Amino acid sequence: MVEADFVPVIGFGRLPPPFPVAGPGTARFGWLYSAGSILYGIDEFGLPHGHGNTTVAYALNREAARHLLDFFEDEIRQPEAGAYRPWETYLGVFLRKQRGVRNYFTPRQYGEHGGIANREHRLAGARPWHEADILAGRLAFLPPYARGSRARYRARRLRGWARGLYRLVTLKFFDPRYVNEDSARGRVAMAWFSARRLLAR
Repeated sequence: MVEADFVPVIGFGRLPPPFPVAGPGTARFGWLYSAGSILYGIDEFGLPHGHGNTTVAYALNREAARHLLDFFEDEIRQPEAGAYRPWETYLGVFLRKQRGVRNYFTPRQYGEHGGIANREHRLAGARPWHEADILAGRLAFLPPYARGSRARYRARRLRGWARGLYRLVTLKFFDPRYVNEDSARGRVAMAWFSARRLLAR
């Protein structure tokens, strides 16, 4: 599933899914783009999982979709229904904590949110921009936020990468104090993964 303003990388359709292929009955959910991923574990196949957000682009199977219907029912029963809520952040928490579904995400983003930040985000006090930190390849086309300018595009990409570096060094992407018990790899391997994905250009 992708939003209309998602800009994929070249070869998007040939990239592997963010989660391991599983038999029927196993729910799978993965973020193809997430502006604020948090690494909690790496599975036995070397795939990262943890926290993801923004439903700009994600993949799921039928079993996970059933859980999302339950999440929708929970959300519309909230007392502040109709008010601005960061429900995309709550979605991942619901899957992980209430349904036991891992939130997988790609080591490098399969594209990014290419749209221009909307007024609603600003009014709610949310950060109005959220470019990808590191991409899995070149974008297929110039994002709308660039407004036809390659210089503006490069500046925004640099800002996204710089924010990713900030999140790395301040332990916002991976904090060694928080490792899921189901992680197949330890803290050193997870720290190496975190640095390599961003710094190996």
